[in-house]
Amino acid sequence: MALAPVLAPILGGVLQTGFGWRSIFFTLVAAGLAGAAIVWLLLPETLATRAAEPVLPATMLKSYRVVARNPAYLAYLALASTSYAGLFAWISGASFVLQNLYGLSPFHFGIAFAFASIGFMIGTTLAARLVVRLGLDGIIGLGSCAVAAGGLGMVAAVALGFTSAVSLVLPVAIYLAGLGMVLPQSIAGAMTPFPERAGAASALLGFIQQCAAALCGAVVGWPLAAAVAAMGCATLVVWITTRAARPRWRPALAHDPEKRAPIFEKIMRQAKSSTPAEQIINQPAVETRAASRRARSRCRCSNGCGRNWGRSIRRWRSWLRCRGAAAEQSGE
Repeated sequence: MALAPVLAPILGGVLQTGFGWRSIFFTLVAAGLAGAAIVWLLLPETLATRAAEPVLPATMLKSYRVVARNPAYLAYLALASTSYAGLFAWISGASFVLQNLYGLSPFHFGIAFAFASIGFMIGTTLAARLVVRLGLDGIIGLGSCAVAAGGLGMVAAVALGFTSAVSLVLPVAIYLAGLGMVLPQSIAGAMTPFPERAGAASALLGFIQQCAAALCGAVVGWPLAAAVAAMGCATLVVWITTRAARPRWRPALAHDPEKRAPIFEKIMRQAKSSTPAEQIINQPAVETRAASRRARSRCRCSNGCGRNWGRSIRRWRSWLRCRGAAAEQSGE
């Protein structure tokens, strides 16, 4: 996903330079057909059982209403939408600005666009490495600062009158690095409270996110740098003002299922309390991996001792002792 925006502009520049602009659309058709064939042949069905509720407009609206009443979901939705809108502002105006104002050829524009997109790859890599240490909210805060700094850097480059395209592309790379931290974590945070309505939560987030991005791209007639800076600063403001609505994830608990379970239960209670009484969802209890391992290692003898088998030899010794005790009781 991070490689596509790096390689696609270079390939597009090569196709337009060598074969004309129409070749790009033929390539897109071929890529779309190949992707559809691969999905049809190789991607298995992941839905084991169909939902009991019928797929009706009223049912879908009910799901969207349940999701939209959760404050944490709305906070993460705002973070994802504002940061993503800045990306679309850059996509909408980059070709005109870099080619017409900075004089880049189509091929060199592809190189410049790919260089800026490397920032997204760096951001996602850093987020994956630092999320255990900083937590989900810490990574989003770091990314929000980066997108604001990148947008303001673009404004500074334009205000100071720099004539090199590098002065514009480098701040965009910083913005996209911040986007790589904000966007995936915001989507994960928005989906967490709704395991039973993941489709509705994902669909609503994607719809609003794309609408906000399209709106920002449509009004990018005002300066490109100002649009990207406005979305970056808006992301930082949303992160600061909505901290009370988002659950706190302490880094030490990130990979501790036993300590993380109460946090999940709190999130589930918040999701239920944000809906009317008649729409409260009976969510299944989430069993942690540690609890599941303990349950599997319990002795299953007829004596009902409930001992923990442990591992290897201790497991068999416990089993034999329980079997012996059961045999003695039956003999008596």
